[in-house]
Amino acid sequence: MPRRRWPPILAAVGLVIGAYSHPAAFAQNRSSDASKSNPQRAAPEQSPITKVDIARIAKALEAANVKQQTAKEKKDAADYLQSQKDMATFAGRMLIVASIEAAITLVGVILVGLTLKAARSSAREAKRAADEAKRQADAAEKQLTTLERPHVFIDNIRIETQIRASWANADPAAIARGRIAFKYDIMNWGRSPAIIKETRGGVYIGTDLPLFPTPNPNDVWTDEIVVPANDKRPDFILFHRATLTPGLIASLFDGRGPKIDDSPRTRCFVYVQVTYESVQGLTDEVGVISEFLVDINRLVPLKMENYTYRKLGS
Repeated sequence: MPRRRWPPILAAVGLVIGAYSHPAAFAQNRSSDASKSNPQRAAPEQSPITKVDIARIAKALEAANVKQQTAKEKKDAADYLQSQKDMATFAGRMLIVASIEAAITLVGVILVGLTLKAARSSAREAKRAADEAKRQADAAEKQLTTLERPHVFIDNIRIETQIRASWANADPAAIARGRIAFKYDIMNWGRSPAIIKETRGGVYIGTDLPLFPTPNPNDVWTDEIVVPANDKRPDFILFHRATLTPGLIASLFDGRGPKIDDSPRTRCFVYVQVTYESVQGLTDEVGVISEFLVDINRLVPLKMENYTYRKLGS
């Protein structure tokens, strides 16, 4: 039992002892004993002093109980209030901890997002670097292949017999038996041998050059000829396959004179096409065309679609 409950109880016990120690109470006790020995005798009434003492004792006990109950309720209320305060403090601390955890989680999510973004960026840069490295490797390989493959040129195109204006006045039969021929050389400026697979070309005299080369079958050669690196094979020949006439020769020279009207001029063209292979099996092709100026006996290289080109196989 707690100490604060002792004073009320001690006070009550003191009142009881005092009552028994009072003379009136002592007399009452003796009267009571006498009445017990003599049942026929009526019990005397309690004195006013005794009644007062009993009432005081009862009030003291009731006050002690009320005081004890009130102190307990106050203690319980204080304990409950303290527990509520503790819970509120704990809830506040938990809210702070939860907020910190949420902030840490948000920072973690942001860091993960930045990491993923950096990873994607790095992957793109790595792919770009790989593509660039591949492109450079392909370019280096192509350049190396180009350096190691043959590189053929059609060189030194020249007329075999000069065309003269006097042929326009010659005997037609003699002119018909004549021929116009051009020669050319095949030069390999590459670093590996060139295997000539086909040569074709023609000598065209007229006003309308065909849109595409149309060589005469007799000017298409498919004999394989090997041209070493930095070497050449000379004296390939082309002929004008159409019949020569004095009028054709005259119009050819007239085409080189002053232009009088809008009529088309007669011109002389020489074109050559060569297909060749490397020792690695790469097939390349080259084509050239030149115009022969009869009045000055000179060839002028031209650039014309479908006639002038270089095709590198792969």
